Formats: sequence, C-alpha cells, structure tokens
Amino acid sequence: MPGTDKQTLFEQILEENKSRLHMVARANATADFCPDLEQEILLALWSSLDRYEGRSSLKTWFYRVAFNTVSNFLRRNHRRIRETCLSEADEPATCNSGHNRDPLAILEEFTRSLGELDRIVFVMYLDNFSYSEMAEALKADEANLRVRMSRVKKLYESRYVGS
Repeated sequence: MPGTDKQTLFEQILEENKSRLHMVARANATADFCPDLEQEILLALWSSLDRYEGRSSLKTWFYRVAFNTVSNFLRRNHRRIRETCLSEADEPATCNSGHNRDPLAILEEFTRSLGELDRIVFVMYLDNFSYSEMAEALKADEANLRVRMSRVKKLYESRYVGS
C-alpha cells in the first residue's frame, strides 16, 4: 500500500490474520509441523510484501501467499510428514468413535483428510469468505468452487452426521 512502510503493513497483516495463520497451519500440518509451517508463512508474507499492490484485500492476499507456502511446504516435507502420520497411526483411532468428541478436533481431523484444494476451500469457507473472494484468492472459477464446497459438505455429513 502506498505511503505505508513495510514493517507497519506487516504488523497490520499479523494483527488481522493471527488466528487465520494458526488455522491454516493446523489444517495443513500435524502438531509437530505447525510451528515450522507458521514460520514459513510469516517469512513468505514478509518476502512478498514488496509485491503487494493493494488490488485485493489484505485478507485475500494473506490467503494467496499462505496457501502457496503450504503447497511448497507439503511438497518439500512430504516424506517427513508421512512418517510422522504413520507413527501416529499406531495410536488408538478416534475417528467416528463416540458422540462426545471435541468439535474442534473433529473439524481438524476432517480438514486434514481433504485433498489440498478442498482443504483450502473449506478453510476459507469456515472463515466466511464469499465464493467471489475465494475465486479471487485462488484464481479459480466461482462456480467450480461452489460445486467443490457442496461436495465437501456432503462428505462431512456422510462421515460425521451419519446415516
């Protein structure tokens, strides 16, 4: 944004998107990898801040940078993440067990089970993005995002609401 120094703008982005940063990291990485992913997103935000032109909202720009960083992070750390997930698989399974589970844990479990683009769309949906905002941030077709979100909702219902 013209007239705003980089440090001030970065602090504004952090203030406005702190909870989003945590939500994106938790949706895309296990607890072991969340701090690393958060740091990489912060570094990417700082590094790309010089290219922010103000054509989109800071929230939309934040998501664009965050999810590009997530994609790169998951690609680079795929083997380590997979090994961590396999070792966690030795622990007792909790999926679909009991109706008294923590709703946040259920939501995180479901979110992590989605493919990358579905996970991105779902997280943005939970953050009350409109489909037009999602389309702008993801450079995707709005109608396609509506169909994708509809499928994600049906998948959630089939897994957790039951028959």
